[in-house]
Amino acid sequence: MKQERKPGTFEKNDPRINREKGPGQRRKKFLLLADMRAVSGQDKSKDRGPRQKTLRKFLDKDPNGFFRRLMDAEHRYAALKAEREVAPGERVDMGSDKAVAVLSEEIRKFEAEQAAEDAELAKRPDAAAIGASLQNALKGALEREAKLIQELDELRGRP
Repeated sequence: MKQERKPGTFEKNDPRINREKGPGQRRKKFLLLADMRAVSGQDKSKDRGPRQKTLRKFLDKDPNGFFRRLMDAEHRYAALKAEREVAPGERVDMGSDKAVAVLSEEIRKFEAEQAAEDAELAKRPDAAAIGASLQNALKGALEREAKLIQELDELRGRP
């Protein structure tokens, strides 16, 4: 008579078991580095497992070689970690793409409206006079801004 299994229990080769990315799979690539760190930083009596005991023998026999290998492993780990990290400016979330698209569309609409307004003003018979007066007003505003910046720098003690 075959025993029935309890609900929620797993059988061998159950497709619900994720063997590739389970909890025990995270550190497998750098277990040697972790063990080397442990051996270099702990007492001999706290060594666990055959790998740490072998590394302890290596440390006792050739400390320079052991630490050279440890530094090589640290550098490889740091390089891999740097590859995986993304700079904050490069990180893009799903909402960013949508926001950029909406803003680009709004900018395009604004530029189209501005171009239509400019074309309408250019059709007027007194467009040259209006343009000249606007240029003079802009020139005056830029001169005032330059003076204010200069006064601000003098107040701050800048040359």
